[in-house]
Amino acid sequence: HMVLTAIDRIPRDGMWLGSLAVAAQACVESGAAAAAAHLRELLAPYAGEWAAFGWAATWGPVAMWLGELASLLGRYEEAAEWRAPIAAAGAPGWALRVRYARARTAAEPDRVALGAVAREAKALGLRHLCAQATGARAAVAPPA
Repeated sequence: HMVLTAIDRIPRDGMWLGSLAVAAQACVESGAAAAAAHLRELLAPYAGEWAAFGWAATWGPVAMWLGELASLLGRYEEAAEWRAPIAAAGAPGWALRVRYARARTAAEPDRVALGAVAREAKALGLRHLCAQATGARAAVAPPA
C-alpha cells in the first residue's frame, strides 16, 4: 500500500514518466505484483514513448516496462504484444535490454538468447545487464 501511495504522489512534471519507469523496474526486480497493475494503468497511455527524465536521460521505452509488468502478472501474451513494436536500434544498450526482457519473460525463457544477451552486454560494458542475463540463463534448464 505504501508503494502505491508513493507512486501516486510523484509530481507530474518532466521527471514523472522516467520516475514511473524506475518504479516499474523496482517492481519487476522485487516481484511486487500488487504495484504492477497500478503502474500498468499509469504507463499504458505512454506506450509509444520513451521514459525520459526531462531532456537529460531516459529509462528506456515505456512499452518495454509495460511488457515487464505484464510478465510479472503472468500475462505473457500481453507482454509479447507490448514488446513487439519496440524499435530501439539507435540505442544499443536499450535494444539489448529489450531483447533480454523478451528472452527472459516469455512463457518459456530462451536460454540461447539469454546467453547471447549476456555476451553482448559484457562487450558493451553493461555489467548489471550481463549479470542479469547470466543469472536468468542459469535458471533455465538446458535442453534434454
